[in-house]
Amino acid sequence: MATDRIYGAALFLAAALLFLTTYSAEYQQGGQFGDVSTVFVPRIFLIAWMLFAAIQCIGGFFRDDAEAYPAVQWGKLGAVSAVAILAAFAMLGAGFLIATIPGFFLFTWAFGYRRPVILTVLSFIFPIGIWLLFIHVFKLPLPHSPWFDSF
Repeated sequence: MATDRIYGAALFLAAALLFLTTYSAEYQQGGQFGDVSTVFVPRIFLIAWMLFAAIQCIGGFFRDDAEAYPAVQWGKLGAVSAVAILAAFAMLGAGFLIATIPGFFLFTWAFGYRRPVILTVLSFIFPIGIWLLFIHVFKLPLPHSPWFDSF
């Protein structure tokens, strides 16, 4: 079986399970924009994720195994996964912005991007941009810092 069929099916299943959890009673707290709740945007992302995973899986039936993906770099995958997990746990205690700025830097560094000046600038711009988008545009709560009232 082609690798992309396996990856596509696994990614689709993971997204579908996450999508189903958005219908939990825990998230039914009323909408912030009328009838739209805080799981509205995550559902859109999960639907897109399922669509792309299905495309990857179906595309696997039109390619042969000779076109499989290159070998997995387990060290890089482990480092990137560890940084993502640490940033997620740090977010719970330190807040979104304080955790994602160093988390973004370390994630992209572990992934292999080695231009420190550009990476430092982007490590501030992207998390702050995402924070502003979610807090001020979407009006969706993100984990906030216990040390600062503004973020």
